[in-house]
Amino acid sequence: MAVGGVAELGSGVTNTSNTTLSVLLDTYVVYADGLRQQVFPPTLYTLDPGEGVVQVAFVLVPREAGVGTAVLHAEGRVTNVEGGPPPSADRFDSDSDTFQVVPAP
Repeated sequence: MAVGGVAELGSGVTNTSNTTLSVLLDTYVVYADGLRQQVFPPTLYTLDPGEGVVQVAFVLVPREAGVGTAVLHAEGRVTNVEGGPPPSADRFDSDSDTFQVVPAP
């Protein structure tokens, strides 16, 4: 992906439990130089058992982004468990994927 170009990025979360959950999903990119770009604002989803959601966006790679490996981060935190105890710190999961940023042509 070239600096100043457009990248198609996506993230998602699936409720694999047998209880309805509220999950806060935060998706952002950190470029090679440490620049952070929010892809989606943190978004709250209520997911029934087996239900999931996928976010897809076309993102403009900032002209000031560092060339090299960029990391797409997706972080999910359970904020509510229907009929269950309050969420705890262990109800957090994250995933990441990398892509290469090259100089603009």
